[in-house]
Amino acid sequence: MVVVLPDRTGQRRMFTPPTPGRALVRPRTAHPRQACHAIDSTTGNAVPLHARLRRYSAVAAAMVLLCLSATESASAAPQQPEPQPSAAAEGTTHVPPQGTHPPGEPDPKFIEECEADPEAQSLQGRVYHRGVWCQTAEVELPTAQGNATLDITAAAYADPAARRVRVFYRVNDWNTDLANLPWINGLRTLRMRLTCDNQCGVIGNDDADKSQPLADWRVPSRDLPARQPNWAVWDITSPDTGSGPEHMLQHLWQFQGTLEGQPGLSDDHEFALPEHSVRCDSAGLAPGYGNWTPKACINDDVMPFITYKKSDPGEWHVAQHIDHALNKPRETFPNFGSAKSIPGKYTGSKSSPGLHRVASDSEVAEANRRMKDAIRDRQGEWNGPDDLPPKEYPDMQADEYPFASTEEGLSQARAEDGILDASVDWVEGEQNRIAGNRLQEFYRKDRVLLGGRDEFWVNIQP
Repeated sequence: MVVVLPDRTGQRRMFTPPTPGRALVRPRTAHPRQACHAIDSTTGNAVPLHARLRRYSAVAAAMVLLCLSATESASAAPQQPEPQPSAAAEGTTHVPPQGTHPPGEPDPKFIEECEADPEAQSLQGRVYHRGVWCQTAEVELPTAQGNATLDITAAAYADPAARRVRVFYRVNDWNTDLANLPWINGLRTLRMRLTCDNQCGVIGNDDADKSQPLADWRVPSRDLPARQPNWAVWDITSPDTGSGPEHMLQHLWQFQGTLEGQPGLSDDHEFALPEHSVRCDSAGLAPGYGNWTPKACINDDVMPFITYKKSDPGEWHVAQHIDHALNKPRETFPNFGSAKSIPGKYTGSKSSPGLHRVASDSEVAEANRRMKDAIRDRQGEWNGPDDLPPKEYPDMQADEYPFASTEEGLSQARAEDGILDASVDWVEGEQNRIAGNRLQEFYRKDRVLLGGRDEFWVNIQP
């Protein structure tokens, strides 16, 4: 099969599939008019690939192949995953709550929204929060005679109370160039397996449902009201070993598959999807973590951040203070009017300097709080005209940023010129308490570890 791709000018250009044995992973798109085209072998005309998926419902038909250049496609060669922005799941109403145990099968409504989510239609899928990941994509298997395509959906649930990650995979449909690849049909066997590195175990690779004909992999029609999805399930397990008192281990896992060839005509076709990172720990058994669950895992292909909203009546004062610290640092106390470089702003890029958590009873945290108190009380060097003025109302409290529970807090924030790359300001006392509790909950849910093992950011929204 020859594939025709639209170039930047809107003109179609011919694309020759890569060497047999390598797999392209193509995300789906909600714009079928931009889809790839196949050359009809009988007429020579370009036919949209989505026209070959007529059994799909109207919703599913809108999610067809997104054309990528050859350099943007993923091959069978595994690659280290790049962290992606942490997804707050806004606008997606059925994302499983963070801290939910892995289910026996994914929530159908969540999967439906994942399959319609452009962020999930990518080479790496989407991490909705550190507890759950989902992907929907086209996996293209080039051969010397043409291409076969698997339309797949996958999800991974990290266990919040065990060193385990449950992974789901299904084939929604498969398509092939019947003129050149008549032997790729529903009788061909597809074998799927999951690999994982760095001491982890995989449960499920030997199950019978991991090796079956394509016709048995494919889920029943999406138009049926009581569709039963054919999910293949694996459990990734992590031993209670690793670095530090948390016994932290990071693992890379990957889907690998084999499509049975035609004896005497074609070899089996091996393919692999991009790798994904998970991290497991026993932090709840280590000092400094309070009421954390003893053991857990997270999806680690993500940049964790906490969001405060200036429109939230319960935290707007704190959000406004942090917003000034990150975006108008010259207008913050102490050292009002001086140039500052205050870290922690969420930009979606890991190159932006973040924050690192310390234990609340650590020497650093205690020093941060003592310095905040000195600035609040205008003691010593903090009694100048550019320092924090006295509070206007009795119920106001001094709020510091970066947080006292970070390595970047006040006691560590002095630059070479003596200016503090930090801010202290007066905020409403109850809001300060609420914002502080939300920070602790963020630490717990996202398993933000101590000692520089995790970098995180702060996202201020209107």
